[in-house]
Amino acid sequence: MLQLFHFDRAGIVQTTPFDIDQNPEIFVLTVALLAGHDVEAAGFDPTVRFDEEGVRYITVPGLEKDRFRVTGVLYSDRNCTIEGRGTVCWDAVDKQSSREVLIKDAWRYATTTCEGDFLKKAVGAEGINQLVASHDFDPAVMSTCSFRLDLDNTRFKDCDVEFYHRLFSRVVVEKEGQSIECFQSRLQLLQAFKDGIKGEFIRIPIGP
Repeated sequence: MLQLFHFDRAGIVQTTPFDIDQNPEIFVLTVALLAGHDVEAAGFDPTVRFDEEGVRYITVPGLEKDRFRVTGVLYSDRNCTIEGRGTVCWDAVDKQSSREVLIKDAWRYATTTCEGDFLKKAVGAEGINQLVASHDFDPAVMSTCSFRLDLDNTRFKDCDVEFYHRLFSRVVVEKEGQSIECFQSRLQLLQAFKDGIKGEFIRIPIGP
């Protein structure tokens, strides 16, 4: 018996078990497809790579290759679950400007607006990290939609789980200051919270 499972940020899709003796053509096709996949088709992100010395670089499509040199991982929720946003925030250096930047990768809902679109309208706003670059990856390649939309929805009519399609987005902003975890006194911690609350009250006209 053979059963196939597909895992992505929208959840899991599984086939009904089938007998490989009675369905040898399906078994051969499955093995051929799995053996023939390149690393990108298997889920590896080609825009993140390591050089010979083990230094990690990130590329934003449309910009110079390997423009951003990663210096650390600021936050990651990829260890919690396969399903979900899969948010990762990287500390990096922009080789073009030599400035420290923060890179955020996330699988957002297909029905929501890219965070970069809001940051474009916040250019010059006080208290907002300024946008360096943003990119929505091709939905035909980097999305959960391309696979699930090909499935016959009638097969899930008895399923209580609703799939939320997700798109992969990358946002790069200038880094300002240190993490709140770096406070050295109670006063610094309280001032950081005060600045954060103040930032929430900054109104940004984004238009219709």
